[in-house]
Amino acid sequence: MSTPGIVSGRNLVIASVQTSAGVQPLFFIGNEIPMYRPNGGDLIEGDIYYDSVSEIMYLWTGATWAITGGPGVFDDILLRLETIERSLNNPVQEEEE
Repeated sequence: MSTPGIVSGRNLVIASVQTSAGVQPLFFIGNEIPMYRPNGGDLIEGDIYYDSVSEIMYLWTGATWAITGGPGVFDDILLRLETIERSLNNPVQEEEE
């Protein structure tokens, strides 16, 4: 059994406690979406990334980073809703020929 540790580099990585044989998911904190694990290996399903700038948390699905939460999600949703509302209230008029 390994103990928790911190690996520093471009992104802060907090390693999980490994209780069984095999590779365990990692929790990444940083401002750049990780493409690989700190050791250069491929990301594994269940890895979690927290973007410290946008404050959005992502889960690696095995193919893509899926948004799972964080305070920044609400800011992003509100911005999108405001954009949609403006579009609905001010539709683009088609030019007459």
